Amino acid sequence: MVALSKSIFKAYDIRGIIGHTLDAGVARSIGHAFGMAAAAKGERSVVIGRDGRLSGPELIAALAQGLQAAGMDVIDLGVVATPMVYYGTQVLDTRSGIMVTGSHNPPDYNGFKMVLKGEAIHGESITALYNAIEAGLLPAATPGKYGTHDIRAQYLERIIGDVKLARPIKIAVDCGNGVAGAFAGDLYRGMGCEVVELFCEVDGTFPNHHPDPAHPENLQDLIQALRQTDAEIGLAFDGDGDRLGIVTKDGQIIYPDRQMMLFAEDVLSRNPGAQILYDVKCTRHLAPYIEQAGGRALMYKTGHSLVKAKLKETGAPLGGEMSGHIFFKDRWYGFDDGLYAGARMLEILTKHADPSALLNALPKSDSTPELHLQLQEGENFALMAKLTADAKFPGNERIVDIDGLRVEYADGFGLARSSNTTPVIVMRFEAESPAALARIQGQFRDVILAAKPDEGYVSLVRLNPMVRNILPWGLRRWRKNLRSKEVRNEVGEFFTRLREVQYDYVFDTQGLLKTGVIMGAARGKHKIGLANGSEGSGYEGISRIFHTKSIPLHPRTHAVARGRLVVAAALGLNVDYPADFGLPEVAADTPRPQWMGDAPYAVFFHGTARDAKKWAPANWIELGKALAPMPVLLPWGSEKEKAEAEGLAAAIPNARVLPKLSMADAVMLARRADLAVGVDTGLTHIAAAFSRPVVEIYADSPRWKTEGNWSPRIINLGDKGAPPGVAEVLAAARSLL
Repeated sequence: MVALSKSIFKAYDIRGIIGHTLDAGVARSIGHAFGMAAAAKGERSVVIGRDGRLSGPELIAALAQGLQAAGMDVIDLGVVATPMVYYGTQVLDTRSGIMVTGSHNPPDYNGFKMVLKGEAIHGESITALYNAIEAGLLPAATPGKYGTHDIRAQYLERIIGDVKLARPIKIAVDCGNGVAGAFAGDLYRGMGCEVVELFCEVDGTFPNHHPDPAHPENLQDLIQALRQTDAEIGLAFDGDGDRLGIVTKDGQIIYPDRQMMLFAEDVLSRNPGAQILYDVKCTRHLAPYIEQAGGRALMYKTGHSLVKAKLKETGAPLGGEMSGHIFFKDRWYGFDDGLYAGARMLEILTKHADPSALLNALPKSDSTPELHLQLQEGENFALMAKLTADAKFPGNERIVDIDGLRVEYADGFGLARSSNTTPVIVMRFEAESPAALARIQGQFRDVILAAKPDEGYVSLVRLNPMVRNILPWGLRRWRKNLRSKEVRNEVGEFFTRLREVQYDYVFDTQGLLKTGVIMGAARGKHKIGLANGSEGSGYEGISRIFHTKSIPLHPRTHAVARGRLVVAAALGLNVDYPADFGLPEVAADTPRPQWMGDAPYAVFFHGTARDAKKWAPANWIELGKALAPMPVLLPWGSEKEKAEAEGLAAAIPNARVLPKLSMADAVMLARRADLAVGVDTGLTHIAAAFSRPVVEIYADSPRWKTEGNWSPRIINLGDKGAPPGVAEVLAAARSLL
């Protein structure tokens, strides 16, 4: 049983890692505490629902038990999108509800979004639940009842009855295997759309891509679907369906602050002069657009619960956040609903013959995504206080301090604010030119380094627009003194943070992220960015490429995908995002280097700096003889590997040691192989990246290595137990030939 941890009680919700900080026991206590709070406000029942995560059934059952213990009747909606629970609090016999969801977080996360007596609770109200549990939970004299309710038809009919399309339209919808997939297709078909569905099967492992439309790499499948079909527009949803992403026919991503322009214009046509809320991260073009449409723009703090509260206070008919939460009070109930927002957008777009042209014409500037400066617990607030007191920003026109520092210039803005949920400083930049963007970023970099000189890693990445979360760890130093108790404690603290904080990037200083434990701890949670290489990795050149490119990778990225990036950089290919490389095949008439020869060949990638990864020389020799008369080419990267290759070639009649190869030639070798057999090494992964027939040998059995997406023509052996024998490798090789 997991001990209760205050760390899961966040500013806007409760969120933890299954088996580490969250389990059924914790869920039961949270239900009981919430039930007591609901009873204190005169509530008699609570509506609940869950998303498609594997931990959902156990958590929601325990949650219901806790609510009943507090005397609350439970109305269980089953598997629903988060806005459907919110909807339930509007139309059923209760104003309180709890959604069991991990939203867009990795598969082993889960949590609770809560509405208490019509209010989305946050801050002290959430902390009060923790305090109530710590103080001791008192059972009600009479336990509550449990019942189920199917709200699907009522919810869909409510939207279909409200939103009317001007003409039929064909759309593509990507739900990323999140729970919105159970409803999106039927909703939009019910409105009169033809729908191309992508990953609408609800699967809590998220096998295709992460369900978070805020990041471009998660929209590449949708972009490709729009290219390959006659769908006019693409909609994408996060894991629990309360956020919307939009992609145009030509692959442009329309971020939520630009979506808000069209939504505001539409809402103001019925509510002239009304206030429109938006958060401090939104584009500087939004306020003028609202004002030109006859509205009053009100910039406010970030946080969906805070925006909902402000919406209620001001009576504003519309509010929105850069994160993708859109709140319609006009014709709707004021809660964030990605499915409904998608319907309202289609209503607007179908009034135009070319929806993509309308969207692409919306004002935009050069900008960055969110950049996250990771700090120790509490340091984010201290750093922001120091910046607020001391920082100087020459040339600014005004500084907005309602939520951090948003510094406005004539040609752009920079933002630094403290996250309310994790110990990070969130930054975002926008400008009218790349030069202006660099200037504004440079000012923020300078004031941060002046306020906290030890954050030198900020200088390292130069606030690169591709970098969102920065993990301030030089991993190389761990190798210096792992016997030290102090260092072991430091490493332990790092892993705790790695598990509990959703980093977007882990910067490795040991080459191609060789450290398996790092990848194992990060898998399923984080995009892995390689910013620097280390001496002795054998791939310093490759690592330097990553350092200069700072290319982001998809969550659960296997080394094969990293190989794709290496290939793309080595061959000078243009890479927008790793999900859409389009790596070209080698033309049949492309001349081969003389060292390669003209015959089909197998290549043995036998060389590795780690003894634990090596496959015995006798095995390579036996395999090479069995593949005769197929030529076997033996590359090498160091003098030690060259000596090993010469030993193998002396015993394998059809083998040949290659000359020292450049990086581009090594890529070409892997790219044209008719069969590649290799240990867990970069060139093996590069061959797989080109969908060459590959048998990969895991002599050290790192089981996590096989998680992720790679070529269907790669066979991994030894990943589930002991290193494979020659017969097993030979059988795999012959099956690929």
